[in-house]
Amino acid sequence: MEEAARLARESMDKGNEMPRARIEIAAIHALRQQKEPALEWLQKAYDAGWRDSRTLIRDPVLERIREEPKFKELIARINRDVAAMRGRSSDLRELFTTTAPVPSKVSPR
Repeated sequence: MEEAARLARESMDKGNEMPRARIEIAAIHALRQQKEPALEWLQKAYDAGWRDSRTLIRDPVLERIREEPKFKELIARINRDVAAMRGRSSDLRELFTTTAPVPSKVSPR
């Protein structure tokens, strides 16, 4: 676990802004039964763009923190974000289907 944490931190130190490394560190803390640091790293993953609540809910490594209020709040926030994204996507789809059709052939000049 130490090696995995070191590699994740090293990756972030080198500029990796993806949320995955933060999830890995959260999992390491959860395995060590360090609830507060695990929740803090999940928050950092969220801040870095993590929006997959299904993975968090099902991950057996995170089982010990699932009943924590901060975990539940994070899941609710992720689900609200995803619902809002779906709504915006639906709005865009509607916009594109209600505009004038694009000609199928381009005439030569």
